[in-house]
Amino acid sequence: MIKLLFLFLFFGFMSPSKFDNGNKGNYEINQLLKSGKRFVVQDSTQYSPTFISELRVLVDAYNSILSMRVSGTQIIINESDSSTIPTQLPVNKEVVFEAQVENKRFRLLLNRINITNINYQFYIDDSLNRNGQVILSPLFSCLTEKTTKIKDMSAIKMSQYFEYKECTVDILVELINSKRAAYHIRCNKDLIKDFQSMPILEKK
Repeated sequence: MIKLLFLFLFFGFMSPSKFDNGNKGNYEINQLLKSGKRFVVQDSTQYSPTFISELRVLVDAYNSILSMRVSGTQIIINESDSSTIPTQLPVNKEVVFEAQVENKRFRLLLNRINITNINYQFYIDDSLNRNGQVILSPLFSCLTEKTTKIKDMSAIKMSQYFEYKECTVDILVELINSKRAAYHIRCNKDLIKDFQSMPILEKK
């Protein structure tokens, strides 16, 4: 299922593109992998090292990918096709999402610091519940089921970010216009419960 999802996301939205030679910098990654495939990241400082490592694994995993080059928000595959990394949130600008359920108020503050990383703060009733940094999944997006009163929509297309520590945090941001976000958390010590899901939060 994950493989099918990756192929859909990676190749379903491709547009013709060519390699841009660009200016080589001190932070360029240019590797010939053991599989014989070429993996290039033009400026590695713009992405999480985890994101880069996971992309490298995906290159090795798929026979149809012979080369990959990451440049800005573009991932160029086989020197001919490209996929755009979602960057719907502004850089270095805090965006607030809120939801109210009965007598509880939820607030999520997001601040994107580069192409793949977002700092977050999550509040319940004005008390800081958790803060940290989530990283974009190389699968880019997923569908999250409707959890609030969103008329005429059974699912919202969102980009997905993760933080893996003592608890796993999963933050989703609406792809098209970032009007909505979702926050999920699961702690390793609580093996019985699945992800604790909050309601969909809307941008203020």
